[in-house]
Amino acid sequence: MSSKTSPLMYRRAPIRTYRPDRSVVREVVSFLLASLLATGLVLTSGCSGGSSSTEPLGEVGTPQSGEVTIALTDAEGDFATYAVDVTALRLQRANGDVVETLPLSTRVDFAQLVELSEFFTIATIPVGLYDSIVVSLDFSNAEIVIQDDTNLIAVDAVVDADGNELGTLDVTIQLGERDLIPIVPGVPAHVTLDFDLNASNEIISTDPEAVVMVEPVLVALAELERDREHRVRGLLADVNTTTGAVTLVVRPFRHRTAQFGRLTFGTGAETHFDIDEEMFVGSEGVDALATHIGENLPVVAHGMVLDGRLMADVVVAGSSLPNFDADFVEGVVAKRELDTLFVRGAILQPSDGTATFRTTVQVLVGDDTEVHARIIDTGLLTKDSISVGQRVTVVGVLAGDVLDATSGKAIMHVTQLTGSVVQADPLALDLAWLNGLRPGAFDFTGTGLPATGADVASNDADPAFYEIDTMGLTLAGVEAGDLVRVRGLVNDFAMAPPDFDAITVIDVNLTDRAADLRVVWTDGTAMPFTSLASDRMDLDLSDSREVLHLAGVPLELTNPVDQIALVPTADEFGLYAVRMRGSLEIDVFRNFADLVDAVSAHLDTGEALVRIDASGSYTSDEQVLTGRRMAFHFLPATVAE
Repeated sequence: MSSKTSPLMYRRAPIRTYRPDRSVVREVVSFLLASLLATGLVLTSGCSGGSSSTEPLGEVGTPQSGEVTIALTDAEGDFATYAVDVTALRLQRANGDVVETLPLSTRVDFAQLVELSEFFTIATIPVGLYDSIVVSLDFSNAEIVIQDDTNLIAVDAVVDADGNELGTLDVTIQLGERDLIPIVPGVPAHVTLDFDLNASNEIISTDPEAVVMVEPVLVALAELERDREHRVRGLLADVNTTTGAVTLVVRPFRHRTAQFGRLTFGTGAETHFDIDEEMFVGSEGVDALATHIGENLPVVAHGMVLDGRLMADVVVAGSSLPNFDADFVEGVVAKRELDTLFVRGAILQPSDGTATFRTTVQVLVGDDTEVHARIIDTGLLTKDSISVGQRVTVVGVLAGDVLDATSGKAIMHVTQLTGSVVQADPLALDLAWLNGLRPGAFDFTGTGLPATGADVASNDADPAFYEIDTMGLTLAGVEAGDLVRVRGLVNDFAMAPPDFDAITVIDVNLTDRAADLRVVWTDGTAMPFTSLASDRMDLDLSDSREVLHLAGVPLELTNPVDQIALVPTADEFGLYAVRMRGSLEIDVFRNFADLVDAVSAHLDTGEALVRIDASGSYTSDEQVLTGRRMAFHFLPATVAE
């Protein structure tokens, strides 16, 4: 039996799919135009390169301004960290006016945003129709770490397609005509910026130097994604104990100073609170949080977006968060020797400096180390509750790359793993990923109960037969060979089996599951399709290199085929990008038919398609990928010739 119990104090809000209501968009645009006429502003149509307007842009708080909330997220890539500086973020109106929305340059680790979005800035800007976004990315001091089957490899050089080292890039995201961003007084606007790491990077080499070629693919969505968890960080500003609304002064990505606007999120009867390491649920948590108004209490909230508003299912505040006045390390325990933890993929935050990435940091724990599990009621925890594979934040005293937490505190986070079912009952998996790292990155020595007798095999966790305690969970339909994602906590050190205590198990259908496809034509191709229609692209793979991943797991295409079809989802719009190699302008489309028209136009002008990155769901028997996001890279006509 596991040493911990489940189900645990953890719950996600329901996920609802979303498709923009075009009638609502038309009403907003109509209202916007009426507002512009009433204030004497006239927007001229045109592209991002138009001349600047001489009209006043409006002052904050006047009828000529409105509010926009901008969130950052990331699509999956093969990186343990991908930290770059976002130095500017500008919205451009259709008449050429440009508005800066970012109060301070911010270092963002996009690899930490694969499964969630973070609220970045809430800005008051002039009314208008905005048709493009310019994001300035500074790669001069970028920290990029890639991983192979066993190692984390720090990147030595970040280059462009011509081999030149990158500095600051101004990437322009050009929105389609149907997806302009309307800023209207009293009607909050929302934008999600997505840095697609998978489509943006190509690993050139790892030995003797690690070199990555970067051609940034950023896409913008004029709404907040509803199928992704969101996070907001900041200082407590206000609590409405009647409605349960909580307002923060936003400070994203470990900022210690500056204000990135204010954001109000909702709570409900099922919202779980962890305040100063004390657990609350629902209104009790709201009341407890309200007692800290005026104290600049640090708060982090996680939840889903419903009707354009964050509804938190988890709120963590006060001493339950690492204190900026203390040294701390956050990462995954990859190895343990007695009371020394080896934390990989670690964010190292000294109390008097900025956060940096380390491939490995040693952490010392002891009998006086306080151990706490965030939003999970596990009973008494000790230093021995922390085992290999567990994601942790540890607070202590830093000396070089060693953190002494023998008199400090360790926070155990909900951990996620992915694997194929080897045995359905009791559940055992062949691990593919554990907290974003491949199994070869871990040393499971010492994780199991001592073996008894000379002929008894070790009880240490085996990544090829990783045993899961699913007590209290229904596993109907889970069969050998299925791919599953599991969330929970790693079992105590030296107490396996079981190796892991589950709080959720998600069965991913083998024939229709999350897939990532990359197709590359080394010299480009003028004929990438066997057929092309407004609702389907049939790719000719005969002269290409292609890689298919299912739920992050590389998959050899069975019965090798010469073609594969790309089709759009039926229930919602996607995110489709088209870019020219060497250009920093990206055309973004929500409608698949618009994408097909754009791709056809590029091919008709003599440009060659060199690469496609697509993600969505894959049906193996039909060789069809139903894509919610795709990126197409072209070579200019002169190069293609």
